[in-house]
Amino acid sequence: MNELNQDEVEEMKSNKLSKSKLQNALDGLANAHDRVRKWRTIIHEHCIEVYGQDPADVDNDDFIDSCDGGCGYCRGMTVENFEKSMEQAIEQAGIETMTISTGSIPTPIIN
Repeated sequence: MNELNQDEVEEMKSNKLSKSKLQNALDGLANAHDRVRKWRTIIHEHCIEVYGQDPADVDNDDFIDSCDGGCGYCRGMTVENFEKSMEQAIEQAGIETMTISTGSIPTPIIN
């Protein structure tokens, strides 16, 4: 499915949609949501593996606002900023992590 250009977006906002345009919008929304779920799952599984925590579980507002639509518009973030934001969110949540000797999966320690 092709992305809409700005003229097409303006036309769709200013007019009652025909059935085909409405179907295109519905399909586009469903497709975008499926892509978001795929990437969110990949990032969240990474966080569980590396940090032992999901970004939402430690209220990582920087990530939520920058990449997950918490403020509506997603500006994105660098890997460095993401890693720093996860470390800060985990610290602010009062959670320490350690690596258990039998593997590399972080285990949360609640203070």
